[in-house]
Amino acid sequence: MNEPKLGISGAIAKKFLITEITPLLALVGLLLGLFAVMVTPREEDPQINVTFANVFIPFPGQALSRWKVW
Repeated sequence: MNEPKLGISGAIAKKFLITEITPLLALVGLLLGLFAVMVTPREEDPQINVTFANVFIPFPGQALSRWKVW
C-alpha cells in the first residue's frame, strides 16, 4: 500500500510515535513544569502594570456622534 509522502512535521511526528523515548521526554517536561511552579516567587497582592496606548487617527468630515467616546 502506498503511504502518502510526509512533510518534515509528519516525519518528526511519525518518529516520535514509534520511539520509546517519547514518554520519558513527556515526564521530563512535566517535572520541569512542576519545578518551575515551585520555584516561582509568589505575592499576596501582586502589582501588575498594564500599559495602554491611545491611538488618535484623524477622520475629517465625520460627526463625533457617530463614534463611541470613552
